[in-house]
Amino acid sequence: MGVYRGDKRVGYEIFFGMEARNFPPREDLVNLHRNILFVKDRKDGFLLFLNVNLPTLIEEEDRLRELFRESEDIPFIAVLELTLEEIKEAFSKDAGELERVLNTARYEFPAPISFSGVSLTFEDYDLVRRFSPDYVKVSIKELSCLSPEAIETFVVMFEENTKSAVVFTHVESEEEFKKVPEEALWLGYYEEKLLKLNRSRL
Repeated sequence: MGVYRGDKRVGYEIFFGMEARNFPPREDLVNLHRNILFVKDRKDGFLLFLNVNLPTLIEEEDRLRELFRESEDIPFIAVLELTLEEIKEAFSKDAGELERVLNTARYEFPAPISFSGVSLTFEDYDLVRRFSPDYVKVSIKELSCLSPEAIETFVVMFEENTKSAVVFTHVESEEEFKKVPEEALWLGYYEEKLLKLNRSRL
């Protein structure tokens, strides 16, 4: 699925396995590298969100670090994405180890971090503020009752307080698309309609 700013594609989200958060098993890490190498539209600043589960990130830390270093000359930004559900579970068991793993990925790989499945609860907000991922994915449906102006204010305040850029998910209609602030990132099934509209303009 594409990641967009306005009507311009600026990245991709890559899924592995049957579930979005499944990372490839050990023998498939080479396939991950192959996928990275052959992503279309690569260019400076292009974002590639890689869904990874936390246990695999921990177990394959050394090999993933090596993979990222091999890919560092490729002109795009590979973002490691974790679900907030996993972050909560790991935080409750060993907050120090979780912080170490995230810092290793962020500074040694190096890779920006994204938390997906973030809701607008105090618990989620506190975790985001504590770990300051580079990106957080929030469903546009969480803010469906707000005006576009109010959503834009929310994005600015959220980013100032957490240092995390908001990526809106589940953008499925023109009405939801119009509520996404002009400079914010988004993804969702509205992509299909947008591509048809863009083709019709050619």
